[in-house]
Amino acid sequence: MSFLGKEYVLEKQENYNEFMETLGETVSEKKRKEVMDFKARNKVTKNGDEYTLSVTVVEGFTHEITFKSGVPFDEKIREHTSKSVITVEGDTLTHIQKFGDIVTFTHKRVYSGDTMVLTTTSSNWNGEAKRYFKAV
Repeated sequence: MSFLGKEYVLEKQENYNEFMETLGETVSEKKRKEVMDFKARNKVTKNGDEYTLSVTVVEGFTHEITFKSGVPFDEKIREHTSKSVITVEGDTLTHIQKFGDIVTFTHKRVYSGDTMVLTTTSSNWNGEAKRYFKAV
């Protein structure tokens, strides 16, 4: 788990705009552009058996999640709440967000050396979005 405590910054992305378009009216075109243009940041820390995942997708807003691996929790995202679970297995974090019967997102972060690849899928989309990060 050499990724713990390191901050990873976005370098490039594939199909992320297409993924964001599947969110429909919940994310405005202006907000999608802001997310696409920003150099997103990810960081994972550990304290005992708890992890904290910090994700900054736009300037001035960081979403922090404190969790125990494999233990379900309610995750508040803006005005929505998902039933979430994050599993840590070696150098891989798998984050599943279920918004009732509406949609399920899976975010898989795979760390290797100073890089991290975030792969995002959705139950409402047949595609796969990838974001590539590098430790700073």
